[in-house]
Amino acid sequence: MTKLIYPFSGVAGIYFPVGKLTEGGTCEFASEKCLEVCAAFKNATDTNKIAYDTKCKIFTDITRCEAKNVIYKIAKEIKEMQMEVLYWFPSGDCPNEFTERITNIIEGLSFIIPEQIGFTRNQELWEKTNRLQLDNVRLALTLEKPYKSKLQGMLSLGTIAVPNYNTGNIRLYRCNQSYTGCGAGIVYVKTLDKIDEKKADCSNCYKEKIGCFRELDRGG
Repeated sequence: MTKLIYPFSGVAGIYFPVGKLTEGGTCEFASEKCLEVCAAFKNATDTNKIAYDTKCKIFTDITRCEAKNVIYKIAKEIKEMQMEVLYWFPSGDCPNEFTERITNIIEGLSFIIPEQIGFTRNQELWEKTNRLQLDNVRLALTLEKPYKSKLQGMLSLGTIAVPNYNTGNIRLYRCNQSYTGCGAGIVYVKTLDKIDEKKADCSNCYKEKIGCFRELDRGG
């Protein structure tokens, strides 16, 4: 089995190939605009510029090898990297065909590693992982220009991320409130009507329990 995780913004990431399924990618639910401006294609840093062939091998191993072996391998690599956070999909996404499998792997890892986060456009994966009610699993659903009624109807399940392609930022919504903007090298944290600017680094957010790691009200 190939190496499965690589560094991403201070944490460990699982990279899948970017692009439409018909073009060898995994972004089944991505919009044309998303693919056009995707940071995995443009402006990638040295730490997350993973070769396409490598991403394909990672995807194949995670979706085809025995699940328990995948879980063991990821857990082993996380320990070797001395990381506590696993970030799903710094590039690529979970195609519908593998929703159940990825959900099972995420659930299995939740008993071994401290924290899992990530962004997906696969609504079924988002719903399944949030319904597991695991405090150390935080997948956000990416939506573009969602209607307010749709936001209100979905927020009780988990966090929703709305990208701004002009600024490069993502706003995270929970309980119908925007509490964090992340991206373009800066995290904007709103607390008590005060906005603090911090360096966009997942490891810092994890330590300070902000952004994706903010304490969630599982009761909705």
